[in-house]
Amino acid sequence: MPTIIRQQIKEMLQSMTQQELAEKIGCGQPIISLLINGKRGKRISHEFALKIQKAYFEITQQERDNVN
Repeated sequence: MPTIIRQQIKEMLQSMTQQELAEKIGCGQPIISLLINGKRGKRISHEFALKIQKAYFEITQQERDNVN
């Protein structure tokens, strides 16, 4: 898995739990744990990567909106 995606997951986990993130992107919490610990995801599907990206941009946009 690209490093940027792992970084984005870790950043999202600063404002939500692994379970909440898993629900948002449509996977199980153990998958999130494995991804952030580098034990899974050397190759993830394009569809799954897009779900992570979408969640990241939604969450960071909400955080920016709350600051302004």
